[in-house]
Amino acid sequence: MSHLGPSKTASSKEQTGLRYPSNGKTIYHRPLNRTKTAELSQSSFAYLFSEMVSYAQRRVTGIQELEKRLNLQGHPIGLKLLDLLLTREPPRSQTRPLTIITLLHFIKINLWTHLFGRQADRLEKSSNPDTPDEYMIIDNEPLVARKTVFLVKFQPEVLEREALIGKS
Repeated sequence: MSHLGPSKTASSKEQTGLRYPSNGKTIYHRPLNRTKTAELSQSSFAYLFSEMVSYAQRRVTGIQELEKRLNLQGHPIGLKLLDLLLTREPPRSQTRPLTIITLLHFIKINLWTHLFGRQADRLEKSSNPDTPDEYMIIDNEPLVARKTVFLVKFQPEVLEREALIGKS
């Protein structure tokens, strides 16, 4: 075993390990689901959703703790999905939403259509003067309940940045 044979010289074209397809589409342009219909069954989604909620409900003492746990589960998934959808946008319209309203409209239209096959029904700002940082995305026909309101609450730093962008 001491003799392994003649060593082959490297070809003049050295491979970097990265391959770029000739059509220019990378892995980020491929559908997430490889089936022809590209849909997840409603029962699978309902089961996954109910398990995530029941997992978050274990040993909570109040609604704020439940909201925090659900946020910890959904936030990383949402960021990755948002990055993926923004990457898939055509190059001429591939700009990140800079204001709160444009981001929420992107979620209401593009993200909702990607996830559920249709847009969310409404987007509303909280009418309570004590909570100007809260917005609601309303879905009248969700997959797992009768009517669902998704509360979107922004941190004070985000509102400060929004005010600075509005002034310029």
